[in-house]
Amino acid sequence: MRTKLRDARRKLGLTQNDIALLLGVSRTYYSQIECGVKTPSFRVVLAIKVVLHETDDSLFDNTDEARLPGNPYIREYGRKTLAERA
Repeated sequence: MRTKLRDARRKLGLTQNDIALLLGVSRTYYSQIECGVKTPSFRVVLAIKVVLHETDDSLFDNTDEARLPGNPYIREYGRKTLAERA
């Protein structure tokens, strides 16, 4: 997830501070997510995907997705919510 988040952010020309402001979190917290130190909440994962214009799980490989809430319904709900916004 680390390099995927960083690369997606840079592709949009955004800084960590820009993303943090859009997410409503501190730059430090976002930096820790990007570096793999912190595991984001489900709300923050959805927000990251919206901010970075990602509608699938391309930012989160299977290893990272396993760190999301364990209920498969929650993960599927997140996918549907993003698809509805697209």
